Amino acid sequence: PILNTSDRPRTTFWFAFWLASVMVATKAADLGMPAFDLASLLEFAQDLTMISHADVAFAFTVGLVGQLGLQLSAKRPRLEWAVWSMLVVFTIVSVLYAIVSVQVFAYLQSPLTYRLIYLAGDIKNMRSSVGAFVSVTTVAGVIGVPLLFLAVAWLSHRFIQPRRTRAFRVGQALAVVAMLAFVLFSRYVRGATWGDRNDRGIVKNP
Repeated sequence: PILNTSDRPRTTFWFAFWLASVMVATKAADLGMPAFDLASLLEFAQDLTMISHADVAFAFTVGLVGQLGLQLSAKRPRLEWAVWSMLVVFTIVSVLYAIVSVQVFAYLQSPLTYRLIYLAGDIKNMRSSVGAFVSVTTVAGVIGVPLLFLAVAWLSHRFIQPRRTRAFRVGQALAVVAMLAFVLFSRYVRGATWGDRNDRGIVKNP
């Protein structure tokens, strides 16, 4: 079985958490390193929240749907294992897509979508387009980051499992409220500050 942790309750939290972390990190890499002064760091933090709030919402949704699936299949071990396996595979694919799509956006200034792939034309043209932005660093990231994500998410899930106390549940609820407030605030501010930027498409990527 994929990441068998039968002696521990299965929870999607760590996979969703590290998925969000990787997706935000890819957006931070696209912004580049800020200057080390207060104004630049604040601008970097604001820009990063603008372009990554949808990624956080996506990871949260993946975790929520996955956890619901685990709860519904809890009394059917084979089905629960299938749901868990699909969650793990889906998060790995999402990490891979996040890495590749940011590289594509940096080169084409357009999100990686089916329509973009279709417009790329035949395999020969697509191969030449891909070769334009592929580097040793990109290949290393495409191979290494998903593996690192899998290792860190599994270790976190395996060894960091807080007790489900009332305080823990309250903390979970507050975290959900904070996340929703973050997403709504970012969407509101985005319209005021990112509407006329040439790279505004990064907000919708992936």
